[in-house]
Amino acid sequence: MSELEIVQVTAQSGYDSISLGGIFRGARAKQTAKMVEKAQICLADFDFKSAKSILTETSEFCTDLHDQDYLQWVLAEITKYEEQKIPLNCRSSREIDWSSIQSRPLKKISERFQDLPQSFIIIRVESNHHGVQFFVGRKLLSELYRNAQISELHCSLVTANMLLGCLEDLRITQNAANIFYRPFKHEEKMKIMRNMIDNMANVEITYPFPMLRPDTKEELVCPTEGWDVDEDFAEQLEAGEVILWQYSLEFLRSLGSENLRVYDPACSNGQFLENMKAGMPHGYFIGQDLNPSMVKYTKNRIDEVHCGNCMIPRVDKESVDVAFFRFLNSEIVKTDDVIPLLTAVGDVIKPGGHMVIFGHTPVLLSSSELKMLPGWRVLQSVGGGKKWKGIFQFYVIKKDLC
Repeated sequence: MSELEIVQVTAQSGYDSISLGGIFRGARAKQTAKMVEKAQICLADFDFKSAKSILTETSEFCTDLHDQDYLQWVLAEITKYEEQKIPLNCRSSREIDWSSIQSRPLKKISERFQDLPQSFIIIRVESNHHGVQFFVGRKLLSELYRNAQISELHCSLVTANMLLGCLEDLRITQNAANIFYRPFKHEEKMKIMRNMIDNMANVEITYPFPMLRPDTKEELVCPTEGWDVDEDFAEQLEAGEVILWQYSLEFLRSLGSENLRVYDPACSNGQFLENMKAGMPHGYFIGQDLNPSMVKYTKNRIDEVHCGNCMIPRVDKESVDVAFFRFLNSEIVKTDDVIPLLTAVGDVIKPGGHMVIFGHTPVLLSSSELKMLPGWRVLQSVGGGKKWKGIFQFYVIKKDLC
């Protein structure tokens, strides 16, 4: 009898203190979670066969329906990665023959609203030669997940592997989102991603479909009172933002001032601001969070922290140079609440100051909505670079001087 056969995973095997849906979903039984971690070790070595074998056997001996569904979900994501990943020996195209792409037969991809519709990527690219083009992609297993650094299958980084083709049409049915596209070849995906990295000022990533609860058709969001999590879990959630933190520090340094006042209206345990402060020691960093436990963890990490709802900022009007928003995202808030949350904080920004919007999960707005905010100007929509081999949502808007 194998090790897997003697692990009878049941509802009585022990559960973590919190269970989340969507991209944050995980195994509830501790033994199941351990086997998933073993599978991740195999994924880190690109041993997909062993990873799938571990998950399949665990599913066969698992009696908890939630965990059975979760294991099948992970297996499906591994299969998608195998189908879409670019072979290591593939070389980038020198040029893109767009007429050839447009002549290819259409393909269709669908996702039920209770699965991962937020994994669909729409990329808008402007160029002098081709005008405005729209590409479609689909999120795949994150390198951070494959290396067991995060428990969520996806992260914010969009890579060449995830590109599918030129967008032809998108349709919504009662239960699913459907996208039609003209497919790219692997070598074309590599070239197109390189072009986008070289011209990020003309690129925007959007995620048009939120995840909906199957029973109510409402967006999946965190509780109104916030997640009741400990610091270890908060650190796990923030591990997926490592690239975003690096890019955020580069952005702060690009502003040319060492004495910036920086505000995070939903600072969690304060690690993000602490990281920024380490790179900008002469700045003044202010946090605020709805959860008193998170405020307690933050207190000794930054210059100032407040407990309260971000709709009521606890800082003075026009006193902040930069505000970071890491929570206007899928599975955190509802889409309808994003602009009110953003504008509530806008009053505390100095004229000429900035608001920066990004996150581990998809941002629930687009540059079109930001362009409609009176008194603000959109500076950029994406970040990224060659060292990360991809791009991600990173909106920066600047407040008018008068």
